[in-house]
Amino acid sequence: MLIVYKLLLDFWYITSIGGIFLGYSEPVFDIIKLIEAMVITSLAAYLFPRHWNTPSSFYYSILALAVIIPMVVLYTWIDCSRLYLYIVALAFVIIGIIRKLKRFRIPIAVNVYRIVLSTLTVCTLTALIWVIYATKANFIIDLTDTYKYRIEYRTSLEIGLWGYLITWVGKVFIPLFISIALLRKNKLTLIVLVAVAVSYFSLTTHKYLLVIGLFPLLLYALHKYSDPVIKSLYLLTSTLTFLYIVFLLFESYWIPALAVQRPILKPALLNFIYYDFFSTHGFVYYSNSVFSWLVEPPYDKSPPFLIGEYFKNDLETRSNTGFLGTGYAHFGLIGVIAFAVIIGLILRILDSVSHGMPVWFVIAITFGPFSSMLIAADLLSAIFTHGVLISLILIWAIRPNIMNYCNRYPVLRNYAF
Repeated sequence: MLIVYKLLLDFWYITSIGGIFLGYSEPVFDIIKLIEAMVITSLAAYLFPRHWNTPSSFYYSILALAVIIPMVVLYTWIDCSRLYLYIVALAFVIIGIIRKLKRFRIPIAVNVYRIVLSTLTVCTLTALIWVIYATKANFIIDLTDTYKYRIEYRTSLEIGLWGYLITWVGKVFIPLFISIALLRKNKLTLIVLVAVAVSYFSLTTHKYLLVIGLFPLLLYALHKYSDPVIKSLYLLTSTLTFLYIVFLLFESYWIPALAVQRPILKPALLNFIYYDFFSTHGFVYYSNSVFSWLVEPPYDKSPPFLIGEYFKNDLETRSNTGFLGTGYAHFGLIGVIAFAVIIGLILRILDSVSHGMPVWFVIAITFGPFSSMLIAADLLSAIFTHGVLISLILIWAIRPNIMNYCNRYPVLRNYAF
C-alpha cells in the first residue's frame, strides 16, 4: 500500500503538478533515480509500523507518509540532492531504532486532574476572549479571505505570551477537552467543544487549527476497526484516486493544489529548498533564537522568512518546514542526524509518559504539536511554542485519572489501537 501511495503521488506530479505550480519543474525521467526511489520506498515500507500500538508508531507512520515518501517522489522527477535524500533516509532509520528502545521509567504524577482541567479551562476562555477582542469578533467563513485577515491580525494575535497561549489552546487544550468528552461519551459537551474549535479556527484564520481540533473525532472512529493502519492507507489511496477523477471532471487546479500540492508535496519541497539555500549561503547555528548571545546572527531574518524571500520573492512570506529542513539550516548534515536522534528520544518519552493510556487518546492530544515538529516547525519552536513540551506535561499530569477511569470501564482498553 505504501508503494501504491508513492505511485499515486508520482502520477499526480506528472499529470497535474510538475511545471504548473511554483517550484515544481517539469518531470524528467531518470532510470537511476527511479530505482533509488523504489529502494528507499521499499525500505520505508519495511520499517512502516503494522500496528499503531504506541503513539510513536503512529507518528513514525506520519513521518513516512507526509515527509519521506513525498521527498522520494520529488527526487524521482526533479533535480534534488542525492546526498541530502540519503541522509534523510538515514535519519528515518535512526528514529525508527530509537523509538523502539526500552521505555524510560517516569514516575506517576499525583492526582491533579481537576486542577489541570480548571487551569486549562481558564486559559482557553482567556485566549478566546482575547482573540474575539483582537479580531473584533470577525468570524471568517470564506476560506479565500484567510490570508488577508491573517496578515491584518498577525501582530495582535502573536504578541508576547499571547502567541504561546493561542497556539497551545488550538493545538493542545481544545483537542484535550474534545478527547475527554469522547472518552466519557458526553455528547452535549462534545457538541459545544466542536463549536468552539470551529469558532477558534474562524477567528484565527489558521485552517490547521480546524483539522487539529476535529482530528480526535477521526481517531475515535478509527479505533473501532481492528486494523486501523491498513484501513487508513486504503482511505488515503482511495481519496487520492477519487480526487483525481473529480479533477478530470471539473478541470479545476484548486483540487491538486489543496489535495496534493499544499498538504503533501509542499513540506517535502521546502526541505529540499532549505538544503539548496543553506548549502550555499552558510548555516544559522540557532543564532536566530535565545542563543543569539552566543553566536552572531549571519542573517537579519529568521530561516522561514529567508526561504520565503528566496522561494517566492516575498519579504512577508514565511516558509516553514520540519526538523529535516531546519536541522540542515542550523548545523548542516550533522544537524539532520542530531535532530533525528532528539526526535527519536522525544517519541520514546511520549510512549513512556503515556503508558497505560488509550493510544488514540494520546495521539489526539499530541497531534497538533507533534505533527508540527515533524512537518512544519523548527525543533526548538515545536518543543516550546507549538506545544510539544506542554502536551507531554499534560499527559503525565492526567495519566492517573485516565488510567483509573479506564480500569473502571475495561471496555475502554479496546480503544487502544
